[in-house]
Amino acid sequence: MSSRWFPTLLCWLRPSVAEVLAVLLAAHRVSFLIFNPALPGVAEVLRISTVYSEKMAEQPISITTAVLGRPFQLGMLYDCRSDQLVPGVTLWSKSVLEKDISVKSQRLTEYSLETSNSLTDKSKALNINASLRGSFACGLVEVGGSAKYLNNSKSSKNQARVTLNYFMTTMFKQLTMSHLSRNNVTYEEVFRQGTATHVVTAILYGARALMVFDRDVSKDESTHAIVGELKVSIKKIPHFTIHGKGSVDLSAKEKEEAKNIRCTFHGDFYIRELPVDYLTALDVYKKLPSFLGEDGEHAVPVTVWLYPLSLLDSSAARLMYEISTDLVTQAECVLDSLLEAEMMCDYLLTESLVKSFYNIEEKISKFKTLIERYKLYFQKRLAQILPSVRGGATNATALGDILEVHGTSPFSQHKLEGWLCSLQTEIRVIEALIKGMEDSNVSLLTGRFDRIEPLIFEPNINYIVDFNFNLLSKESKSLNTMENYFISEEISGIRSTDMVNNDEWVHSQVNCDKIRLRRKLFLDFASNNQQNEATKFVVTSRPVEMQESSSILLYCKGELRSSDFEPPSTPDVPKILKTSSQSAEIELSLPPHGSNETIKYLVQFRKHTERQWRSQMTRDTEKCFTLEGLQRSTQYDVRYAAICEVGVGPPSEVISVNTGEPGEQVIADPIEDDPSKDLTWHREQCYPPVVAAIQAMTLPFPDRDDKSHFPIGWDDDCLPNGSKDCLQCQEDSLTTSLEKFTLDTTDPCSLPYHQLVHHLCNLSETGGSQLIGGSASRNADSEISNILAG
Repeated sequence: MSSRWFPTLLCWLRPSVAEVLAVLLAAHRVSFLIFNPALPGVAEVLRISTVYSEKMAEQPISITTAVLGRPFQLGMLYDCRSDQLVPGVTLWSKSVLEKDISVKSQRLTEYSLETSNSLTDKSKALNINASLRGSFACGLVEVGGSAKYLNNSKSSKNQARVTLNYFMTTMFKQLTMSHLSRNNVTYEEVFRQGTATHVVTAILYGARALMVFDRDVSKDESTHAIVGELKVSIKKIPHFTIHGKGSVDLSAKEKEEAKNIRCTFHGDFYIRELPVDYLTALDVYKKLPSFLGEDGEHAVPVTVWLYPLSLLDSSAARLMYEISTDLVTQAECVLDSLLEAEMMCDYLLTESLVKSFYNIEEKISKFKTLIERYKLYFQKRLAQILPSVRGGATNATALGDILEVHGTSPFSQHKLEGWLCSLQTEIRVIEALIKGMEDSNVSLLTGRFDRIEPLIFEPNINYIVDFNFNLLSKESKSLNTMENYFISEEISGIRSTDMVNNDEWVHSQVNCDKIRLRRKLFLDFASNNQQNEATKFVVTSRPVEMQESSSILLYCKGELRSSDFEPPSTPDVPKILKTSSQSAEIELSLPPHGSNETIKYLVQFRKHTERQWRSQMTRDTEKCFTLEGLQRSTQYDVRYAAICEVGVGPPSEVISVNTGEPGEQVIADPIEDDPSKDLTWHREQCYPPVVAAIQAMTLPFPDRDDKSHFPIGWDDDCLPNGSKDCLQCQEDSLTTSLEKFTLDTTDPCSLPYHQLVHHLCNLSETGGSQLIGGSASRNADSEISNILAG
């Protein structure tokens, strides 16, 4: 048809037909200057054809793309809209296709080191263009050979990875103009089928090998530092091979470190034994060139060139739009964030605490399953939209809309990171809470098959005290929101504001204070009742109708007695009201916690020189109690504890009680259970504190033959009758005077005591030597511990 008839024809065409015609004209680069823009319809044809001409002009005539292990051959048809080969369909007969093929040698060898685990960087390492990256990201392309490296992601955050990327080429084959001439096409009907957009006109042959080296990183090591060390080791592989050495000269230390390096091989080579570690990788790398054969006969396609069919016949299907690189990169980042979350789940599932707590393990597994499900859902959405956008059937903004909706979904990167961060905090808190419980004979019944019922029906067990994590067994609102996301295909109905997280109990200061208190009450109570075989202490994570994050459950003979049991805590320090030669009256008080459970007290006492406690029990929670059966002129340690139905609570602080002669009253000061530490002399009375100090200091030395110096401060003015040997030490019925010496100082008065005496006294398990006489005094604010430290 002559071009002078176009204006008249276009005047009567419908807009859709005019649009198609404009596209065809643009493809054949027909000049529109012959049209009269004033005629109806012509202006629209001019506008549309100009737009399409500009879009097609931005693209190169042929497309270069990576093979990625796919079976490309010269003359094969390819659909760039879906990045799929069209096998079994061709433009030429076999005889025509095999004639006049141009073959050229093109040998090249190169290598590089890759450390990134992101999909974008791995795609760039394989020279994949943006269009093919988008198709791979949405699952349209199935890769093979060396391209399987794209699917190899780190399994743990505590993993250092360096990849050796080896690439070589052998020859270049291409079709010639005798093939691309329109008159030489054998099967013209292929153009009208619309199944392909391009034909393979050239292939570069070669092979690629990627050796992925991994090393685990311990908690006290830096992943960045280990990656640096790994790079140094991997860099040696090509250099040693190039120099032709049979093996790498490694030191003993390097060989030992090489044992910790694993290797995964992805390649286009046929290898009988794949490398699995650093040393076997050295041998394989050296042999890589030989695997292609002497003349490269085992080389495979690595890069292909695609020619548009529309340039051979205007009726052929064409690629109308290309997805922008920016949108492709955003889609890859979405997949990277999902893979990162999966990797973190795999790492957490290996932790011992997660294995011990089935509720946490189940929560992580469900979270990972939802991520995998969403990943397929996201890829499916992309796979549906990409071909239609490239073919011009769908607006190019559709991909951007999908990415925008993802950003407001429960699976957005910041939502996933927030959930995982909260979960890790929860795990660390639970670790801290159960630390030390097994040492107190507490059983963890938190595994998948752990049950408390066997203990409940155990006839020899009367009581079970259960520290229960209430919230761990409850459904996570976050996971429910993520699960509900898939109920409707209208994904825009759920936004980020719909995400409600009930896993934040570990961040509540009120909850934190309460759970720490319950943990202390439970652990102290368990520690003081380890020998009670009728009472069992356990940790569980069962559902309880309480809003609290934790509670202490009490089972009594198979029945749940209390859902909020509060064991007795440590009571206040007992107060000495008065003493006699054979008794002491002390004041007792209810513990700050568990007072409602307290039914009486256990009062314990022992001579200061003894280790074994003796006990007396009150009738009820009486405030005053008289300790009977004491010996006169004897120092005693006294403490007490609250008793409930289940057992005995932790004891109070120890106080010292001195009995005297009839009628004598002594007020004792509280000291710690280990009286050799931080002893303070509060009174101006001379003799008794010195005795207490010497006896206290002998306790930590159990060996009878052990000897030590005990400096005791004293004042010359306090010596009776001017005697200089006023302090005496008795051992095995022998009395020995304590020797006195003067400090070598110009100003002895600067110390708390004017002078010191010392003696080598034999020590024994019974408390050592007794001081039987003497006199001393102290300055107003001095401490015996100060002298000992000096």
